[in-house]
Amino acid sequence: NNFKTVISNTDILRDAWDSLSGYWGLAIGFSFLFGIITSFASNLFLIPLLIISGPLSIGYSIFTLNLVRKKNPEIGNMFEGFNFFGKALGLYFLYTLIILGGFVLLIIPGIYFSLMFSQSYFILADNPNIKVTGALRKSREIMDGSMLKLFFLQLMYLVLIILSIFTLFIGLIVIIPWIRVTNAKF
Repeated sequence: NNFKTVISNTDILRDAWDSLSGYWGLAIGFSFLFGIITSFASNLFLIPLLIISGPLSIGYSIFTLNLVRKKNPEIGNMFEGFNFFGKALGLYFLYTLIILGGFVLLIIPGIYFSLMFSQSYFILADNPNIKVTGALRKSREIMDGSMLKLFFLQLMYLVLIILSIFTLFIGLIVIIPWIRVTNAKF
């Protein structure tokens, strides 16, 4: 609970930036490879993208948690989500259905649900033996009292992305890994 009240979003962003020190090349390369794989899969058809998105998202979570914890982050982390493919796929589908359902109801419930369950991938990455519903439940518990803080952090991301216009979006090369590591820090 002290984390929720003591550390500001600005401090989390700064801490994430510091965590990337010495890992920038790896983090940028990881993000680039992730983008290439998901873009390639989406160009094939929607089904391959749907099938690999869950495990790759878990892999990205494993990578960023390893980076933050200084536990030998590596490109191979991207594919570790395939080690528990069924759970990764199940979490992806359930998470997506909940968020889409929230957006169908109106935009606000979709935002609310996405904030509530935002930590699910990190939880499954840290606890591969947990059930999918357990990861969602644990995320809801963790985010109780922190959703507004995460919402404002995501508004800060939006500002950073808008500012990347001035670099002809080249700044996204740095912003995307920074955002992902900041999410892991959060």
